[in-house]
Amino acid sequence: MAKRFVAVLVTLCAVLAALCLSGCAEEGGKPSYQLVSEGKLTVAMAPNFPPFDSLDGETPTGFDVSVAREVANRLGLQLEIKAVPFDELVQGVHDGTYDVAISALSINPSRSELVDFSSPYYLVDQAIVAKKGVYEKVSELKGKQVAAEAEATGYDYAMANVTQNVVTYKTAAECFNVREICRCREQGQSGLNRCHQRRPRPDGQRWNSCRAPKASRVGVSRHCGAPFLDMALTSRRRVRGSALAAEVKQPWPLP
Repeated sequence: MAKRFVAVLVTLCAVLAALCLSGCAEEGGKPSYQLVSEGKLTVAMAPNFPPFDSLDGETPTGFDVSVAREVANRLGLQLEIKAVPFDELVQGVHDGTYDVAISALSINPSRSELVDFSSPYYLVDQAIVAKKGVYEKVSELKGKQVAAEAEATGYDYAMANVTQNVVTYKTAAECFNVREICRCREQGQSGLNRCHQRRPRPDGQRWNSCRAPKASRVGVSRHCGAPFLDMALTSRRRVRGSALAAEVKQPWPLP
C-alpha cells in the first residue's frame, strides 16, 4: 500500500533538545534513560514502505533513513537501524529494545500511552483506495470489506468511520498484491491506508482514491524516559532554500 501526501511535507530544521546523549537526568544526577548500545542510536524501522523505508539488498534506504541519519549525526551517535515489523515498532520502543522508531509513525492517543513522540516532522492525509470507478466516496464503503495494515492509522480510521469488516495485513504492500487486486474487483474490497502515488497495478488496473477528512501527524517515537531529541514542524515555504531541507528531501520523490 502506498502513501499519498497532499498537505504539508516538512523536514528537519530545528532538531534535538540540549540534553546529555545518554538521556535526561533525574534528581541526583542519575540518567533516567540509557541508550540501548553505548555510542549508538538504535532505530527501529519497518523497511517495506518506499519511498520512506525499504531495503536495497540488505541496506535500509528511504526518506526516513535520511531523517534517522540526520538525527544520529546531530546527537553525535552512530546510527544502527533494526528492521522490525510495523506492528512491533511502538512496543519495541516502549520495552526498551530500541531507542526510537522512525518509520512514518502517525501520532495517536493509543501509541502515546506507550511512548513519547517528537514534534511532527510531516503531515500525511489518509486515503481510501479502490479500483477506479468502483467507489468514489467513503460513505459507499459502509459494510464492505476493507484491507488495512495492522496497527496502522488506516486501520483505526476504517474501524471508526467506515466498517467493522476490516482485514489486516502485516505490510501495506500486501493489501495491493495481485491476488488481492483480483479479489478487490470480485468482492468489492478496498485498500485503506496512506497513498502517495496512483499508477497502474500489475494487472493493468488503475486505482482511484478518496481522501479521508483528517490528516495524520507523523513523528519520531521515543521511550518515555528519553526526551533527548525533538523535531519542529516547519512549513515547506519556510524551509524552501534551506540546505538541510534539500539535503534530506532531495533524493526521495515526495511532493
